[in-house]
Amino acid sequence: MAMVEGVLSNAEVYIAWNDSTVANEVTKPRYGSTYPWPLCQIIPYFKQKEMMKILSAQGWCDISQSEVCERVRRCCQALSVKLGNQQFFFGDQVTPLDALVFGHLFAIVTTVLPNNLLSSVIQDFDNLQELLRRINETYFTDEQVVSPKMHAKAKESR
Repeated sequence: MAMVEGVLSNAEVYIAWNDSTVANEVTKPRYGSTYPWPLCQIIPYFKQKEMMKILSAQGWCDISQSEVCERVRRCCQALSVKLGNQQFFFGDQVTPLDALVFGHLFAIVTTVLPNNLLSSVIQDFDNLQELLRRINETYFTDEQVVSPKMHAKAKESR
């Protein structure tokens, strides 16, 4: 669980606040949208500074996007190996690890960003995508699917 939090949380924060395109086009406008002008401009600026301090303390501030993607790839590889062909990480019943992984990966693959670097990494792991689909269909009733690619695979397997 520490690996998931340490890698996926930091990767999400990195992309949201350290990638200038995503920060300026998506994160800051969303974060500031509930505040009136000029607070809608000022508060996201200070939040970005706060997030950059956190990334810096974790050693994530000055790494490249390709290094972020590589760390996410290694994390997903470890998760994929652990999951194997099982329904959930520890057998037939959902566990807190399944919920944690679902929360992070589902957010990554369903959030539309100017660059979907992290989402494209996750798309390489079919069993993790299947886990996301299974949890989503079992526990959420809005019939949201993780991605068009996953939706197509789910239809093929039926």
